[in-house]
Amino acid sequence: MAHGATQITTLTSGVSHWNNYLSSVKKLLILTYHFPPFDVTASYRPYAYARFLEQTGFEVTVLTFDWPSKHTGLELPPLPKSSRVIRVPMTNPDQSTQLPTLWKVPLLSAAATAVSYTQGIFDYHVESQKKDMDKVINELLSKETFDLCMGIFSPHFHLEQCYRIHQKYGIPYVVDFRDVWNNEVLSDDYTPTLKDKWLNNTILKFWIKWMEQAAGWTTIAQALVDYLSPHFPAEGKEILNGFDPEDFEEDVERLDDLTIVHAGTIPEWKPIEPFFEGLALFVRQHPNIPVRAVFLGVTDAMEKRLNSLRSRLGLDEQVEFHPRIPKRGATNWMKRAHLLYYAPSPEVPGMYNTKFFDYIASGTPVLVCPREEDVIQKVLAETHTGFMAHTPSEVAVVLKKAAEALQDGHIIECDRIESAVNVYTRKHQAIKMGNYLNEVLKKLGK
Repeated sequence: MAHGATQITTLTSGVSHWNNYLSSVKKLLILTYHFPPFDVTASYRPYAYARFLEQTGFEVTVLTFDWPSKHTGLELPPLPKSSRVIRVPMTNPDQSTQLPTLWKVPLLSAAATAVSYTQGIFDYHVESQKKDMDKVINELLSKETFDLCMGIFSPHFHLEQCYRIHQKYGIPYVVDFRDVWNNEVLSDDYTPTLKDKWLNNTILKFWIKWMEQAAGWTTIAQALVDYLSPHFPAEGKEILNGFDPEDFEEDVERLDDLTIVHAGTIPEWKPIEPFFEGLALFVRQHPNIPVRAVFLGVTDAMEKRLNSLRSRLGLDEQVEFHPRIPKRGATNWMKRAHLLYYAPSPEVPGMYNTKFFDYIASGTPVLVCPREEDVIQKVLAETHTGFMAHTPSEVAVVLKKAAEALQDGHIIECDRIESAVNVYTRKHQAIKMGNYLNEVLKKLGK
């Protein structure tokens, strides 16, 4: 009898523990336009949330779009069983190429854009997708409830959707900003035209409205937190992008010739001349050392500028361009190179390019040029993953050291600090997000 009573007590205790666990799990609804297998960089951030927020007590439901096969291609690790993905069918997935004929007339297009902006419609090219998602949101929330909703910008309409969900269903919400509508507004030297001033003010007016009842918000850099904080009542927090270590686990051999790789786009305002001039100086100083500078993800606009620099400096044999390639191919290039070239954005201080985190993860030393006494310098100093060069002669010195290391059968030593690098994994940043969301719910008494 006593033995049986002990068994019952143990069973009851187990059920109680399970009920406590269930009551501690929070249900999170994430609204995101970008999500795998849609093959764009913006898909990785929400995927990390769906993958890792379980570890901070969240049961995640992702509401995204059912992308046509031509948009897909990402292959990522599976999500936990506690996460589910609801894919919204798109009635018009190619709307961006099927705008009304009148919109193709410049004056009429400008007038139509102005009218749509005054109505808070900043994503006209995907307006039909918004309506598709609105329908599914109402169907879902008529059957289920959630402890918290998170919208990810961009597009703009996720801010409005979160705001409407809170109004109609009482669900608290946060917004995760991958950037702002125009990162140039962060620059002290930004001088907008009258048109741009009107556009900026109109967008900000609606953002302020849609964020007035938000329980919190996050963004990818402290510079954006500082910029947006005066406009939003809730407290914001920096949640960086990051890298996935499994992308760099494959062992590959370094290339035979000294190779510098740049992956990703280069806006026309980025100062890349010091690097090119430093490469040209190195070639003149060491004409017998084979060297390649490989640029991946080159667009037509970029190629014109790069071609001009290559020709002017006599680097036709050393500099090569390639169009955008799948991420696996880009990471392979990174791991086989001897240096990775990173061009910072001095005009937009405090910002990280997403590719930079892949750079520090790759195991290949990073060459930042020109020198940036900002967040990039801070990361390099913390992680010991690369060097900074400001002048062509400084670039040439680093290239010479890389060539000497290659001759000895290795890459330049940086005394990499692995524990510091791991802070920038997507898992670490997603868990940081989960802890923040728990703080938000605690403040709400949930």
